[in-house]
Amino acid sequence: MRSAPAIRWLLVAFACLAAAVVLAPATVPIYDGIGNPDEPYRYVNPPAGSRATKPPTTAAETLKVRHGRSVAGQVNTDEFGPQLALFVPPGALELPAAATAVTVTAAPVVAPTEQPSDGALEGNVYRITATASGGGVDLVGLGNQAPVLDLRAPTARQPGPVIEHFADGRWTSYETSRVGNDVYRTRIDALGDWALVRGHSGGGSSSSLVLPIVAGALGAGGLLVGVLAIRRRRRTGAAPDVSR
Repeated sequence: MRSAPAIRWLLVAFACLAAAVVLAPATVPIYDGIGNPDEPYRYVNPPAGSRATKPPTTAAETLKVRHGRSVAGQVNTDEFGPQLALFVPPGALELPAAATAVTVTAAPVVAPTEQPSDGALEGNVYRITATASGGGVDLVGLGNQAPVLDLRAPTARQPGPVIEHFADGRWTSYETSRVGNDVYRTRIDALGDWALVRGHSGGGSSSSLVLPIVAGALGAGGLLVGVLAIRRRRRTGAAPDVSR
């Protein structure tokens, strides 16, 4: 029979592993600059000294409509890795009654003349739009139903940038997480122009990347300690009395 201390160590190990699963993000970026290096960033207006590249690509995806609601869809640009990736949850778009499909597009555009007051634009500005036959389309998904936007930065320099939205002549920053070597994520609550902005005194949070790593390390460490405790207990246990 296993000793009580060994059982306690196993319970701790399983608890740590469960925490790692809970804390891990729902999606893991495919392209993070590790193993499969990203191609050089493609600019709308290349800065001085940047490498010559092909033009940046436009992402477009047509989503089906079922029972008056748009189905879920993924919209990625074609670079390696994608400079923009947008996940649209089901029902996140408000559609005209006659719509049978909706097309979501994210196109790199020339940056507006109004610059962010809290930093400098980093990479391209992307204009996200949605169109459907029968009328206009708006974004209505909020909270967990809000679309998830990933933008790749031209470099992995830290502190990283944050994602900001441009509307009505001004830029607004959004809570941003680092989810890859040079990839940043937020949930958007509007269509329109989105970009990365490198602040004057800081950047995006890396909490969503760090927490799963820490939790995973705790889980693996706890499991290893539990196994070692059992083996040590077996080696040091008293030999059976065979003299009777």
